[in-house]
Amino acid sequence: MSQDDNFLASFVAPIHHGCLILRDGDTQTGHGRWDPGAAPFEVIDDSLIFAVNAAVDGPVHVSVFDGEPNGPSGIHYFTASLPISARKIILHDPNEEVQLSFRRPLGDLTVTVFADSGKFPDFVEIYLGSV
Repeated sequence: MSQDDNFLASFVAPIHHGCLILRDGDTQTGHGRWDPGAAPFEVIDDSLIFAVNAAVDGPVHVSVFDGEPNGPSGIHYFTASLPISARKIILHDPNEEVQLSFRRPLGDLTVTVFADSGKFPDFVEIYLGSV
């Protein structure tokens, strides 16, 4: 199966505050305490926040795929697990100027991210797999 077979969505946009959030469709968990200088990502309950290039430094290229990585581009940025209870996940920036939603089965979701850099990447590939 090629990477194109698993493609879900992509966007190129300036990301204010230099982070993206992936969360369960029913949550409003905040990440006010997260320090991107200490860790590139943080999981709180059913919400994940991770660092990307800030808007002042240019746009971020994001591609989202279903399943496990199959020939990803870039370096492994991180892998995390999220519990999903709403059958939907939402990927957005803090200002919600960019927002994508995806239907998912209930249960734990493995999120694997590859990037062009280990700190504040310009290009990210997000893989949504089941645990």
